[in-house]
Amino acid sequence: MTATGLRWLALLTVAARLGSGQSVEVTPFAGVYAPAFELVNESASYFGQITVQHKSTVALGARVGIPLSPRVTLEGVLSYAASGVQVVSTSLGNGDEDASVTVLGAQVAVGSPAVGKSVAFHFTAGLARVIHGGKYWKDFETTVRNAGLRVTGMGRFGLLLGAGLTFKAGSVPVRTGFDAMLYDSEFTFSDNFGSETTQAQLQADLHVYAGVTLSGKRASAR
Repeated sequence: MTATGLRWLALLTVAARLGSGQSVEVTPFAGVYAPAFELVNESASYFGQITVQHKSTVALGARVGIPLSPRVTLEGVLSYAASGVQVVSTSLGNGDEDASVTVLGAQVAVGSPAVGKSVAFHFTAGLARVIHGGKYWKDFETTVRNAGLRVTGMGRFGLLLGAGLTFKAGSVPVRTGFDAMLYDSEFTFSDNFGSETTQAQLQADLHVYAGVTLSGKRASAR
């Protein structure tokens, strides 16, 4: 997990605990990260024809929530996936490379009335920052710099939408569901004489997850 992600999670936890009398919900989770579209599908003067797409893989993360009412919770979300990329390029070569995707999000979760004694549905909406990192993207930046260029677009903001349910497995509260991260992917290459931007590609990255919610004692009592 990246240092930025760890700092984000620590900040969320501290902020939650500062709310006197507010309960804190922490849900570590595991799941699957599945990107739907190519990040890049472009014919650029600098690099020729290139397509880049992340791969589906395991994702790990956590949610830290502050309940605002019995059905509404303000949440911070952190997830990390060691998702490699598949690259097809006329100038950089083809292959599979190591990479990663980190998501930092803030959202509101709205729950439904309980169905039966222990099952409830929830819907979430918010904003997320999607950061592409790892060896491939570091090498990519180095290649760009060696060509005398600058590049932006490794991190993008977008919508974070989701749904799921909570239930109890015995006495253990379990939360499961999915998140969809919707954003545009584009990269801008520039030098002192001008710039060129790749065509924006709509992204829909899906997280399917399950985790155990740890909550209970109020922050003021800890």
